[in-house]
Amino acid sequence: MSIRVIEKFRMYLENKKLSKNTIDSYILDISKVNKYSVKKILENFTTNTEDVNSYLFMLKKKGYSTTTIRRSLSTINVFNKFLFDEKMIAYTAKMDLPFDKNLEKSDEEFVIFTREEVSEILDFQSEDIFSLRDKAIFELVYSIGIKPTDCIALNREDCNFSIGYLKYKKDNIFHTIPLNKETLDAISKYLAKLEDLGINHEKLFLSNKKEALSRQGLWKIFKKRQNALDYKKDLSPTTFRNSLAIHLLEDGIALEDVKELLGLRSINALKPYLDRLETRGIARVLKNHPRNKIR
Repeated sequence: MSIRVIEKFRMYLENKKLSKNTIDSYILDISKVNKYSVKKILENFTTNTEDVNSYLFMLKKKGYSTTTIRRSLSTINVFNKFLFDEKMIAYTAKMDLPFDKNLEKSDEEFVIFTREEVSEILDFQSEDIFSLRDKAIFELVYSIGIKPTDCIALNREDCNFSIGYLKYKKDNIFHTIPLNKETLDAISKYLAKLEDLGINHEKLFLSNKKEALSRQGLWKIFKKRQNALDYKKDLSPTTFRNSLAIHLLEDGIALEDVKELLGLRSINALKPYLDRLETRGIARVLKNHPRNKIR
């Protein structure tokens, strides 16, 4: 029964015109929930707060990051919305993380890599296809702070090498962003390698199976790099993007410009980064600025 419901869920997502990668990610997440809830009908499990919380706590106990747990919860909420829309349940309410709110903002959100660490992360020695791909991805994320969903959705044609710009669609709006030389070079080398190998695909970043890279595939690339460098810090698209935001703010880049580059809806979304600066020098300077003592 649960398998049929999951297939209906897939059709529901397809009718929403979501990308294949996004749909596959939702299906993978809900399938994991289904495997955990093997003794209970899936739709009864996902609509029961106690059951969902037990699943989330299990993920937390196993060491999954809060970002991953949030993604699982988001999938459950989308699945419950599907059940409601299809009249399979009479009522649905958005569920929240069961953890204490102070714990909810896990360390993973505020992991910041130093500039020296970023340099090491970007220093790929190998010239094989996957190293070139990974190098291009890391350069791109640190260049413009692109989000995982937008990164895996990029097509080859989105990158204009003649003028050095990336143009992609987000929220039905086309964003045109200049790329630095390092990012352009990295993407160029990767594409050249694809051509040498006779690999032709509309998507910019491909998986090891030469298919469109999935969200999970992207996260695995970051984990692989973390392991290769033996970092204890959690290296992910989120923490690498966070590092870029902090470094931009440390360099005095205007808040509006940082907001626009990261694709944030408002400057208020920068508050977590600004709060983080409390321990990184700039805020200490402002706090102890002589103007504060002048009345």
